[in-house]
Amino acid sequence: MTDERFDHDLKAVLREIAGGEAPMSLRNRLADLIDQAPVGRRLWFAAPMKPSLAAIGAVAVLVLAVLFVGPRLVGPTPSQTAKPSASASTTATAEPTATLEPTAIPTPGVAAWTGFDWAVGTVDQGSLWVIKDVVPWGSGYVGVGASRHRDGNFEISSPAFFTSADGLHWTLAQADDAVPDESQGGIPERIVPVGDSLLAMDHPFSGAPKIWRTEDGATWSPLDSPTWRDALASNTLISVADGPSGVVVVGAEGRSCCTAAQGLPMIIHSSDGVTWDRLDLPAIFDKAFLWDVTAYAGGFVIVGRVGEADVLGGSPAVGRPASWTSPDGVTWVAAEVEGAEAPGALLSTVVAGADGLFATGRQINTMEVSAQGWASTDGRSWHLLGTMGTDLPLATSFVGDGKHMVTFGRESCKTTELSAWTSLDGVTWTQLAFSGATASLPTSGPICNDDGTEGGSPGSLGFSYAVVVRDGVFVVASSSAPAPPSYWFATATTP
Repeated sequence: MTDERFDHDLKAVLREIAGGEAPMSLRNRLADLIDQAPVGRRLWFAAPMKPSLAAIGAVAVLVLAVLFVGPRLVGPTPSQTAKPSASASTTATAEPTATLEPTAIPTPGVAAWTGFDWAVGTVDQGSLWVIKDVVPWGSGYVGVGASRHRDGNFEISSPAFFTSADGLHWTLAQADDAVPDESQGGIPERIVPVGDSLLAMDHPFSGAPKIWRTEDGATWSPLDSPTWRDALASNTLISVADGPSGVVVVGAEGRSCCTAAQGLPMIIHSSDGVTWDRLDLPAIFDKAFLWDVTAYAGGFVIVGRVGEADVLGGSPAVGRPASWTSPDGVTWVAAEVEGAEAPGALLSTVVAGADGLFATGRQINTMEVSAQGWASTDGRSWHLLGTMGTDLPLATSFVGDGKHMVTFGRESCKTTELSAWTSLDGVTWTQLAFSGATASLPTSGPICNDDGTEGGSPGSLGFSYAVVVRDGVFVVASSSAPAPPSYWFATATTP
């Protein structure tokens, strides 16, 4: 039998299996196998896959190589720096939905997590290290944050960069010149991979965010990008995500002191981290307010709301939850989001897993109501699942890495013990079993009173944030007293 005949017969069988009565997720997945290359988070899987026996064998070998042969801690060989584009503005076209075939998300070979084995991180207590973000790099991890020390009655902060082989034992790799006031920027708070390099960004209240760059994970230098300064000099950076096609930054025109910027929406894209293009947004972003962005197997997803602007100190404005998706960070389409127009309605957080996406937000204007959750299989259609704490776990922190999604919270508002749940698709959530150093874990929040109001203090060490990494999660907790944060690394267990 020839390859051509085999291809023809295989496609016919798969199309028959994925007929009109099959679930949409199955039809989308088989459509990927038949007509296009599999989508991954890295460029390793960019080549088209021909469904012949020889090609299937080659792909299997490639997958095994990727899984078991990782890059060195010092990072890969640097690639050539791309030349700046001729223009700092690119039009983000609104392609008709019908011209963009849905991209199925399921990623073969991703095992569900069943538990976390906790261990306490160790740092040099002689320095007040503050690690704000972590990313896997080479065979270890890289972190960014601040190094603090007292100078008389003043606390001095310096941009700091850290490395770790296991996520537990951290070494200060570099500390730059001190900055007078961390609240005004100058401290890296986010780290993203871009090709063969890492970028770190701060989040200032004024001026353009600073960027640092490294090619080995240990030696960092400031990156001077005129296109970055032009785009964000007087505007607000809200969220950033990295994917195979580059980095997407969402923001708003003007400065904002609060969590939700009220200016016109901004989307900035870069393929190399050096030259940044502010997109000319189409009509689908009219009256839009952007809250979060993440990368997933199909590209990028932004969540937020469409409606009137909130008035500072007033009641939430009327709007509806909204989302937009893009295969490359440049061309965007509006997604369908289940939910009615209402005061305060929005999607505020989005995370990606191997088999779907999960978003949280509000649907009704009640300040006491818990967050609600939505799920999507492809980023283009969102289904409202229910209320956090009733239909979904009572969680307040949502993190993911494109494979595993994890929420942190508690089993009920009457307890302060930290709990965690995991999901690959955002619909089915499984509580994780804890082992290891659980006695010292941070608390999850204040106890609630019978009338639903906030009650007693949960203790001096509270959960701050977490980052999903390849082996589990890196967790940070803060103390109410002047003291350095505490760190944990929870290694994931599988069935």
